Amino acid sequence: MRKFNQNTTINMNKYILFILITFLSAKGITQNWSIESNISMERYYLLKGKIDDKYAITMYLEEGYSLCGDETISDQWRDATLVGWYYYDKLKIKIPLIGSDYRTDDSHVDLYVLKNYLDSFDYKNCTAKDFKEKFFNDEDSDLTKLNWMQKNEATYLTNMKMVHNYSLETNAELIIKIRDIEIKRMNISQRTGMKYIIELNNIDSIKLPDGIYVTFSFAERSNPGGAFSGYCGVGYEKYLGYVHFDNQLKFKEFDFKKVWSCVDDESIEYYKVIKGKPELGLIKTEE
Repeated sequence: MRKFNQNTTINMNKYILFILITFLSAKGITQNWSIESNISMERYYLLKGKIDDKYAITMYLEEGYSLCGDETISDQWRDATLVGWYYYDKLKIKIPLIGSDYRTDDSHVDLYVLKNYLDSFDYKNCTAKDFKEKFFNDEDSDLTKLNWMQKNEATYLTNMKMVHNYSLETNAELIIKIRDIEIKRMNISQRTGMKYIIELNNIDSIKLPDGIYVTFSFAERSNPGGAFSGYCGVGYEKYLGYVHFDNQLKFKEFDFKKVWSCVDDESIEYYKVIKGKPELGLIKTEE
């Protein structure tokens, strides 16, 4: 029996891609292609451990869409909410969690199993009075050092290990499709070396005899930790990009320029793109 190694698989995929593009071009179908964008994130925590060194559990948490705390102060001084679940590894029945991660002067974590999940959490005070269980760390916001208790019952230590830590890094890609069939991905994060791209939009694209031309815009956080301080607080930087693929969808040209900055005007380069003419690429303009 013939064995297929990784190189054989890659070469076969390239061959199939070449046949697909050739077939679609011969049938005049290439006008039905499109450019899409995708930004993936890994903004979650995954922990595993035990309660009282006896009961194995798994916990999943992500930041909620709402903040909690005094609504009269700036968002940057309010606390992030955490939502997710935990389960006992033997049962794998998810038990909803909601709480807050206090990152201001009084750093600590509270996570609640509520009696009424929809109504019982007090967003103004970041607490819950009507709860069945609670995970908490009164010393700091370290999720690996949580205590666990049932309401009005004894407290037990947990021993948790961080399997996946929350990350602000993103992965931004442009995707070429023909009749909804994905045929090429271009990783903008890798090409630019930027880890915190938060916007990616196709401006224009065209198929010409020598390949496909695409212009696009994207934005990055140069200060990603400033999550609740507006565009300037997160270091909002905006760019224009250009790429040319040949007819086998190999990269021929790639370029990008910073055209707007909230924090560093001297780094701006003055370029534009012309709608309807993506093959012209990035065009330098006067200041």
